[in-house]
Order: sequence, then C-alpha cells, then structure tokens
Amino acid sequence: MWWVLAGVAIVTLYIFSHIDDWGRDLTTNFAQTDALSPALRPRELPLPPDRAASLVRRAAETLRGWQATESAPRDLGGGVLEWHFVRTTLLMRYKDDIHARIEPSATGQSATVHLRSQSRLGKGDLGQNPRNLRELLRAIDKEHAKN
Repeated sequence: MWWVLAGVAIVTLYIFSHIDDWGRDLTTNFAQTDALSPALRPRELPLPPDRAASLVRRAAETLRGWQATESAPRDLGGGVLEWHFVRTTLLMRYKDDIHARIEPSATGQSATVHLRSQSRLGKGDLGQNPRNLRELLRAIDKEHAKN
C-alpha cells in the first residue's frame, strides 16, 4: 500500500514542478503566440508561405506525440495557410489541438507563423499549452537553422 502513496506523491510533485504560472495554469486551457511575450513570439520566416508551411510541418513531425490531421495545410484565403496538429500526452493520452497559421508578408517573400494550442479537456492545463507552443517554436527554429 505504501508504494501506491509513493506513486501518487511522485506524480503530484511532477505535476506541481511543471506549473509555471499558478494564476494562469489552473484556470486557462489554451495559449497562443503573442508579440509581447519573449518566449511565445510569432516566428518571422524569410520564406514564401508555402515553404514556411512545409517547414512547420517538418518541425512538428520531429516532435514526439505530434500528428498533423491533414496531408496539406488548409488555405484560408489571401495566401494564409493553416496546419492543425494534435499532440497526445504520453501517460494519460490527453489530446491538445495546435493550429499553426502562416500569414504572408505584403511582398509574399516572407511569412509569419502564429500558433494557438488548446486542451480538449479541463478548465486548466497546468501550463501544457504554453509548453506545446514553446516546443513547436524551438522545433521551427531548429528546422529553419538547417536550411
């Protein structure tokens, strides 16, 4: 019986150690990129939108538990493209929906990537949605550095 209590204590400590913002993480189940947030700034890529969309897809494919829901990005009109990814957590198999919107610049020679992540369950995400965004932004930066 003691091992059950020890397991519960370890899981509880793990969850509490991952909460970044107690005011936000217990009451909010979504996050999005924001120009004012240093860690969650939208990414400006010096690529046309179609190549930027391919780069975002390749970046997401490198992440564990991430899967694109379609084989090509949706065309939202005006040159704006959007990917929908689903991230499944390892232990509990929870699913988060992540949308990557790729907007062209005025010249069409560069693109801005905006991200939004939302949990399918619960009122609070314990900080998982901002972590999803940071994880994908790091992967985008890494994939862009390869080119």
